[in-house]
Amino acid sequence: MTRHRNRRPPAAPAPLPLFAWASAEAARRARLRAPIRLLMLDAYRDAEGEPRPALLIPGRRLPTIFPNLATALRVKADMEAAQ
Repeated sequence: MTRHRNRRPPAAPAPLPLFAWASAEAARRARLRAPIRLLMLDAYRDAEGEPRPALLIPGRRLPTIFPNLATALRVKADMEAAQ
């Protein structure tokens, strides 16, 4: 009488990287992301008649308006440093 060993099924091969292109594409898009742009909006003038600065932030529909240029530049620098 011979004993039969229970053989394990062969290990499944590692799955193919089917979605590797998607993660590579997302990484490429993150690198090529549009920069935050500073705009001077003529339509929104301050009390002295000067155009107001605004930041056009990628992913947002409308620009963010600021009371003065120094504030807009500080916020832009903070946002770029956080990225």
